Amino acid sequence: MSKHHQTIGFALAMLFPVAGHCAAAEAPTNGFYKQPPLFSTCPGETVSSQSIDRFGPVGIGIELVQPAFVMKVKNIEKDSPAEATGKLKKGQIIETLNGQKLANIDPRIQLGKIIAAAEATDGAIKFMVKDAPEAKAEEVLVKIPVLGAYSKTWPLKCAKSEKIVRGFADYLAKPGSDKGFAGIGMLFLLSTGEDKDLATVREWVHGMVGKPAPTYAWHLGYGGIPLTEYYLRTGDAAALGHQGRRRLPLARSGSRRLRAPCVSGLLMLEAWGGRS
Repeated sequence: MSKHHQTIGFALAMLFPVAGHCAAAEAPTNGFYKQPPLFSTCPGETVSSQSIDRFGPVGIGIELVQPAFVMKVKNIEKDSPAEATGKLKKGQIIETLNGQKLANIDPRIQLGKIIAAAEATDGAIKFMVKDAPEAKAEEVLVKIPVLGAYSKTWPLKCAKSEKIVRGFADYLAKPGSDKGFAGIGMLFLLSTGEDKDLATVREWVHGMVGKPAPTYAWHLGYGGIPLTEYYLRTGDAAALGHQGRRRLPLARSGSRRLRAPCVSGLLMLEAWGGRS
């Protein structure tokens, strides 16, 4: 964890969404949110418990509880800056982060700004934590890698953006990492254009051979995109299944579709699993 960067999780909310969400258009101005949130997946201010599963490079998950929003340590990632302190543990109440309490805006945006500020300066994130509501909060200092500030042209011509992309790609390549819903993270790896990332996607594709094909439309949609892009880029027949049953993209009803017998069943990559 300390050798790679995962802040991009905030930017890739579609890969790692928060557990629980609000209706942005219906957000009241007299509650936690002072204006309608930017994203429909923002934490719901009346939900009893929800979570942000990865607080960037810090190496913890954060549970959000009532009253909106009290933060708790959900988990500590192995070999992370958080674990290195030896002081953070599951269930602790996080009173503040660098002096800030969650307020007014989507917690993910506020937490992302805290990380960005630390990365641009000294890498320090000061936790004030306590084991019980009535206990006195104690300081725990977590040091994350200093990556500098974003350039004015980010994500283009930006050294920090390059480090984040590389760090997240390295994370996805690790065994047991969260590849995103139905393996959608493989699409990110294909986007880097680097051969070593293509090798990770190849391993993912070949790992599906011999396994039952999914039938749930959402799995077909999310997983089908990187699978199809991998085939179009490499021509690797493993993406089309086995037993010689292969069909190339064809035109039908005005849309281009790839019918791909994948693994032991027929995987129909037809838009979103059959929807035009």
